[in-house]
Amino acid sequence: MARRKVVSPPPEIPDDVMAALSGRAAITSGKHELEEDDRRTLAEVTLELVPLTSSLRSTIRDIALIPVARATPAQRTDLIDLREQLSRAMRDLSTWVDAIDISFRQAAYEVQASEFLLTDGVVKIEPQRGEWVVNVPALQTELKEIMAHGLISQAEYDSIFTTVITEKANGSRLNYFSSKRGGDVAAAIDRHRMWKAGDPNAAKVIVQRAANR
Repeated sequence: MARRKVVSPPPEIPDDVMAALSGRAAITSGKHELEEDDRRTLAEVTLELVPLTSSLRSTIRDIALIPVARATPAQRTDLIDLREQLSRAMRDLSTWVDAIDISFRQAAYEVQASEFLLTDGVVKIEPQRGEWVVNVPALQTELKEIMAHGLISQAEYDSIFTTVITEKANGSRLNYFSSKRGGDVAAAIDRHRMWKAGDPNAAKVIVQRAANR
């Protein structure tokens, strides 16, 4: 019979995040915290955010991307300014989406539940699939000792373990020999390797702005 696995609890939710999720945190504006009497409940914040998110979703559909290659520096600057504002909003929103998910994972761990009722459905918590981690050398040693007692055969032993050998060519070394060892070596290397360009859609976009902005 398989032994019960030890499951680590999900990460703790920071106190300020948990407080905000339950409607107890102060809503901040810029760097100034609102007074105690101005704190809003989760229901009040939700009531205010719902129309804002609906408006945001409808507004961003109207963003018309400019032809960057033919745009002026001022037009590109406007586009990057918009990108940075959207990026800030994405970071803030994703933080709270993650925090809400964490709160449900924490609750599932605390009460050993796999779903929670809503007024119009359920929230299901599907744990990540576990896997066995095998100490192969140690197991091989012990099974070889067991084989001597006839509890497992050589064929059965061989069926348990798989040896995987992967051979790769060192690109730097190939470049060296191709340039230093004459035409025959270079031709052989060229015949058996092909340049595969990176996916242009996976290119990183790195924005560098003036430090005194």
